[in-house]
Amino acid sequence: MGIECDSHSDRGRPKCNWCGIISARPDASTSVAQDGDAALIAARNGRPDLIVLDLGLPKRDGLDVIREIRTFARMPIVILTARGEETDRIVGLELGADDYIVKPFSRVRWSRRCGAVLRRTSARG
Repeated sequence: MGIECDSHSDRGRPKCNWCGIISARPDASTSVAQDGDAALIAARNGRPDLIVLDLGLPKRDGLDVIREIRTFARMPIVILTARGEETDRIVGLELGADDYIVKPFSRVRWSRRCGAVLRRTSARG
């Protein structure tokens, strides 16, 4: 399952904040959450294999989303965000993210890093 959150325009170009959830299953579906609150509901009800989360979500900051998810689940979380400061990275990882990718990013690299997180977490059982 995949969840993408909040798409808004920045100087006429689409800009996406993600709260994505990805499945390792070939029959996976994708749903959409518009903000941090909706992302939490989707994460709780959908029990995804992987969450791809932007920190700049409406209604609830991505770090708050991670904090809340960690109270009920251990599914892997990859942060995908424009926040590239060292302190943001450290806080995100300390709250329970499994990886941290800064925008702009290569789709190939993003795909490989998400795949690596899925392999590591599925190996843990």
